[in-house]
Amino acid sequence: MDSIAINIVNSGAAAYKRFNELSEMLAAPEYSADRAVYAELMRESRAIERRASAYAEWKELGELIAADPHAAENEALERERERLLFRIALPSEKTAEKRSVSVKLRGGSPALAEYYSEAVKGAALLADGSFEVADCVTEKGRLRYIKLTISGANGLFDLESGIHSDGVSEIEVLSCPLAETAGAFDEKDVAVSLFRSDGAGGQNVNKVETAVRATDLPTGISVVCRDERSQLQNKRKALARLKERVEKYYAETAAELTAAAERSCRNNARVRTYFFEKGVCKDARLPGELPCRPGNAEDFVKLLSALKTAF
Repeated sequence: MDSIAINIVNSGAAAYKRFNELSEMLAAPEYSADRAVYAELMRESRAIERRASAYAEWKELGELIAADPHAAENEALERERERLLFRIALPSEKTAEKRSVSVKLRGGSPALAEYYSEAVKGAALLADGSFEVADCVTEKGRLRYIKLTISGANGLFDLESGIHSDGVSEIEVLSCPLAETAGAFDEKDVAVSLFRSDGAGGQNVNKVETAVRATDLPTGISVVCRDERSQLQNKRKALARLKERVEKYYAETAAELTAAAERSCRNNARVRTYFFEKGVCKDARLPGELPCRPGNAEDFVKLLSALKTAF
């Protein structure tokens, strides 16, 4: 087996082992008695069940082939094992994470940029995720730059930042988490507490809980407002200030993530070279040549899965 297959099989074996452990725990009374613990174990079990089942089938077919190496049906069994290998490579579960993947051509033919953007789209869909084109620049009908927003692919594209080459052209790939910069603040996520204010403002200030502390729970950002004598007015001011600070935080975070991805791209230099005439590629972080046939999104999913399980 090549390095991709080895990594995928090892990750499948780990999922299979953990699934069996979870099955035993779910059957034990000491775990089922605690509803919160039982629910968490059940969630984890369901998340890896598909990969564990695919690995079990893959292993069983291998044992059948080994038992009779010359059987006529072995060729069909090997094809089925290849299909199961892809199922093992798929992410365990869909997530809500959004990721930005941008592809910029660095001279030469646009064929590599076109291949890569289509491979990313295909891999996202095969991984039960989705994508949308956030930006696209063409020149005389040929792709020069594209930015995709990927949802639900469970981190498959975490390690794609860097320079990719096909020997003729290069593309600069930037992959980073997509931080929301607009509409990120939600009053439903705010905890409000009241307390007595100190300082000038009349007797009412020190007798009634007019001061307001508002905390955005997702970020932990907190503001206090004691400017007004009215609790309602202080609450309105606190929420307005909190909204401003939270949105500034998300905007700065988005800028930092993009800058980090750009630094990673520059520092990583060339991470992958494609040899399309041979239907393979070489990734600097994995040994050997890896299957990477144009138009075959399954190859790309296996490659991304192998990287994810190796790091």
